[in-house]
Amino acid sequence: GPEEIFLHSVQVRLILQTGGELMALKWRFSRLLYTWRRENELTQEEAAERCGVSPRHYLDMEAGRVNPKLS
Repeated sequence: GPEEIFLHSVQVRLILQTGGELMALKWRFSRLLYTWRRENELTQEEAAERCGVSPRHYLDMEAGRVNPKLS
């Protein structure tokens, strides 16, 4: 009924909002990594070593393809 349709639309909006916020966070994080690396004149391999991750994982982080973990 109408109540179910309303509830579903609220759920969809929340999912889209949360997804958009995650995408924005990933983009900001990747820009911060890139800026830090360039300001310190590091290669991606050197930056990966300093971050304690593999070069491939660092590349994915800088490209915004992975979710940042705050731990």
